[in-house]
Amino acid sequence: MLQHAAIGDAYGAGFEFEKPEIIAQENTLTYYKQHPHYPEIQARYTDDTQMALALAELMLSGEPWTPERIAEAFVTCFHRDPRRGYSSRFYDVLMQVKSGEALLGIMNPSSNRNGSSMRAFPLGFYADVKEVQEKAIAQARITHDTPEGIAGAQAVALASHYFIYQLGDKQNLGEYLVGLIGGPWDDPWEGEVTMRAEDAVRAAITLIQHENSMSDILKKGIDFGGDVDTVGAISLGIAASARDILNDLPSWMARDLENGSYGMHYLANIDARLRQKFA
Repeated sequence: MLQHAAIGDAYGAGFEFEKPEIIAQENTLTYYKQHPHYPEIQARYTDDTQMALALAELMLSGEPWTPERIAEAFVTCFHRDPRRGYSSRFYDVLMQVKSGEALLGIMNPSSNRNGSSMRAFPLGFYADVKEVQEKAIAQARITHDTPEGIAGAQAVALASHYFIYQLGDKQNLGEYLVGLIGGPWDDPWEGEVTMRAEDAVRAAITLIQHENSMSDILKKGIDFGGDVDTVGAISLGIAASARDILNDLPSWMARDLENGSYGMHYLANIDARLRQKFA
């Protein structure tokens, strides 16, 4: 799960808000494109995967999901491995704070962007649907305590849960989400993806419902344009557990992605521990 999200994240990062003609020319699934503004993150995952990793580690720790502990997980994960990809404002906040308490004290969680959604897919491992929703809401409130931020986080966590626990076919995912939390999740997405939570989540769900392989999900997600690293992370993070989606990603994607202290091997270990503990 985290490995696949990292691949989608890192591949999408090179195309984030790129011009359509560049996407048409270079979106070939043959190499990690350099980010237009942060060349140092080429073949590296960004905030989408790092914050999901923070939540996954908190899940494995067994510690209580208090606001302070959730915020602490975000701060710890960032400071041990600082990386670009965060919004400039949130990056500066994370650089400034040294504890979860400090983060809570400085945050204005009024954003309706996709930050709380992009990191929510590991929460699908909880067996109880109500717990999935409660945990999604709790982590969203740290940074995105808005109706859209909370709804997007719930939709991603529940979509992941849907496939982990084999609750139905991919074509019925949107209907499942609408039945639980309402919202536009069964409405097909078209056009460029903005940074709003609803946009990125709808785009990811559309890809999962209509494509049959991970390579098609990733390539067509990049073709949308806009905030495509988030679309890549969410869609592949969820699709990793879908039995009716073929995992045909090119082998170079795993091989060439970073493998330092918190790279692919580390993510693989966290994935295995999540499966062992929860599913």
